[in-house]
Amino acid sequence: MSRSRRHLDGAVLDLTRRRGVVTRLELAEDLEVTPATITNVVKRLLADDLLIETGYSASTGGKRRTLLRLNPASRYAVGLSLDPTRLMLALTDFAGTLVGRAVTPMPAAGDLEDVIDERLSLTLRAVGVAPEAVAGFGIVSTPNRPDPWLPSDPATADLASQAAQRLRTAAGRPVIVGDEASCAAMGELWARSAGTERRFATVYMSDQLSAGIALHGRVNDAVPRGNFGHMSIDRNGPPCPCGSRGCIDVLASPAAVVAQVLTNPAHAVRLGLSGTPAGLVADFSRIARGAMQGDRTCAAAITDAASALAVGIANLVTVLGLEQVILSGPGFVEAGGLYERVIGERLNQLRRVGSPAAAVTLSALDLGLEAATIGAAALVLQASVAD
Repeated sequence: MSRSRRHLDGAVLDLTRRRGVVTRLELAEDLEVTPATITNVVKRLLADDLLIETGYSASTGGKRRTLLRLNPASRYAVGLSLDPTRLMLALTDFAGTLVGRAVTPMPAAGDLEDVIDERLSLTLRAVGVAPEAVAGFGIVSTPNRPDPWLPSDPATADLASQAAQRLRTAAGRPVIVGDEASCAAMGELWARSAGTERRFATVYMSDQLSAGIALHGRVNDAVPRGNFGHMSIDRNGPPCPCGSRGCIDVLASPAAVVAQVLTNPAHAVRLGLSGTPAGLVADFSRIARGAMQGDRTCAAAITDAASALAVGIANLVTVLGLEQVILSGPGFVEAGGLYERVIGERLNQLRRVGSPAAAVTLSALDLGLEAATIGAAALVLQASVAD
């Protein structure tokens, strides 16, 4: 297939994905090609089962036009997320809908490849999907491990690298690595095809904070991961490893919350905090749960962090003219409601002074790691319709 033909096929699929349903005439007008050209492209994509006809448009006095949409069962993608304690696998269809999942304790590096193979096979069989229908694999890149396949232990690095290489070459299927926030934003686009022309940000919290930006139906991967966490919002604030002061990460990340509570050793003992890097996730979870249960110390720490985060989010909204902000990631699972309230109050203040934030909506996804894992699969789907 020629490059121009692949490009046009991909453009039709991508526009159909963004619209949800579309007519042949709308495709021709939006892509600025002749109706005859679109007729040939659609005929080819229907024959390949990538598109399906799904009823008719509303009558405008003439012949009702046939509506087209993506065929969800035409291809599938696998998303993988690895953290220190568990491995999560998500299987999505061509519409970005989650159709299968598996969660297992993180295996030893030497067993990683076999565990992925086993979990994938079980998941595919459970939902009746043939292995050859999988278009590829997406992997979530976590903050402290740019390549999640390469653990810090050099003795196991070769085995992990071999597992990655096997996925990259198996049946010619691609492997795409994406950061957490961009993956979560991509998953939002694919899972909610209607209205994807909107401008939104997915603010993702794991052990750090990051933001994935979607403008006009596309995730803006030109914004490097981690920049949001290093937005300075207090020039007199604590120093940040990046060299600046008062960055969002040092004021609002889980590490900042834990550090605030640890300033009083009595609270650390009372809450059972370890105060160690390895115990950061567990310590933050204890504080978040305490905040939701009414513990004043915990609530104050979470509220301070949410207030700092709200300033950064308000800056994003004002500069980019965002219409929606979505809170996502495991860091919001325990106390997402409290974060949502504090950030919402900040955005309401901007509305009262006529800021561009007047029309922004705020929501929280209670998906934890799953949001990014589903989005990693969506990276593969997006690549499959791109030139």
